[in-house]
Amino acid sequence: MLRDALRIHRDLGDRFHTAATLCEIARILAVAHGERTAARLLARADVLQEEVGIRPPWLERVKEETLAIIRTDLDDASFAEAWEQGRALDLDEAVELALEPEPDA
Repeated sequence: MLRDALRIHRDLGDRFHTAATLCEIARILAVAHGERTAARLLARADVLQEEVGIRPPWLERVKEETLAIIRTDLDDASFAEAWEQGRALDLDEAVELALEPEPDA
């Protein structure tokens, strides 16, 4: 359902809800040991939130909790590399990454 929501928000041009959905997908991936992809998606979601200028507390909590999960499994260098890769993605690339069946495989 999140993947369907992501497509819909992207197609509607709803950047805030696209960012929120990317955060939710990143959290699921982080729990499922897709830390590198989760970091990339979370970084791109962070860029979207910067662009939109909306950072609600509930979404910041999701981001911080997801970062904590990611940081337990990635060393500093791996995290920094994945984060920078994510910030460099354009929106369509991030959506496609989130829609891949097994992003870290």
